[in-house]
Amino acid sequence: MPELELDEQDHARLERLRAAFLASRGRSPWRDARDLEVYDATFARRIAWKWGAVIDELGRRDALVPSARVLDFGCGTGVAARSWLAGPAGGAAGEVWLHDAAPLAVEHAARAVTAQRPNLRVHRGLPPAAPDLLLVSHVLGELASAELEQLVALARGAQAVVWVEPGARETSRALAGVRDELFDAFDVLAPCTHAARCPLLAPGAEAEWCHGFARPPREVFTSSWWVKLGQRLAIDLRSVPFSFLALRKKAEGSAARAPYGGDRILGRPRIEKGRALLDACGPAGLRSLRLVARDDRAFFERLSAPEGEALLYRLAVEDGRIRAAERLV
Repeated sequence: MPELELDEQDHARLERLRAAFLASRGRSPWRDARDLEVYDATFARRIAWKWGAVIDELGRRDALVPSARVLDFGCGTGVAARSWLAGPAGGAAGEVWLHDAAPLAVEHAARAVTAQRPNLRVHRGLPPAAPDLLLVSHVLGELASAELEQLVALARGAQAVVWVEPGARETSRALAGVRDELFDAFDVLAPCTHAARCPLLAPGAEAEWCHGFARPPREVFTSSWWVKLGQRLAIDLRSVPFSFLALRKKAEGSAARAPYGGDRILGRPRIEKGRALLDACGPAGLRSLRLVARDDRAFFERLSAPEGEALLYRLAVEDGRIRAAERLV
């Protein structure tokens, strides 16, 4: 697919949109249809890479939830809905609702979703009843407390929730708070490997947050268009940090979903000469661990270049030292 041709005015639009999103508290940044077109070709593509990484991990963990009635909340240009529809569980969708505070964004998303799936029933706004699947993308930095409470109440009525946010510490920890609010009614499908409340919210863990990195498509690194865009906007194309949450409603009278097991390595390990220091979260709780390169050379090399990898492992640990690691996904 050819990249959208951008002129100087478009680059100025992107600078303005980025500043608006960083400063926004529920205010729409969109001025016209070109704003959405340019955003969709650039910043939204990076969000799509995050959704792709989430959907891929859910598939590998056998945790995709096929759903007929889907709501994309805070839809923007429809990245979440379009990513889900393109994934292995998207074929089950029969109708999609698109909700956003900005009518311009809803119209753009509706056209894009319809172009992708012409026979899909596409609605604007909130559904009259709770959706089967609630998709939420990049809203925690924009919602006031009362609005977040309303969204959590909406999530509580859904059968499943997949929620993606930036990988920043503040938003990731806020998403962990949402997880624990919904913990009584939902099984946590991912990113967690355990079935307990989030240990990152316990006293003493304030500096920690659960995040990973999506891998851009290979062609991005050989595309002069993306290289120039990255240079112009000072974007690190290699680093697409994100945090996410996937939930499924507990079936009344049934046993809770068995925990996945193993440990999730949080963020990027800290690589030193001959060893790696890392934070891992799993059934044993939050642990600060170390790996000496000679104990597991292959694991050490993977930790040294973890971009885009779901770092889920079963770890053999002695006194905080990793002796062996088995990759789980």
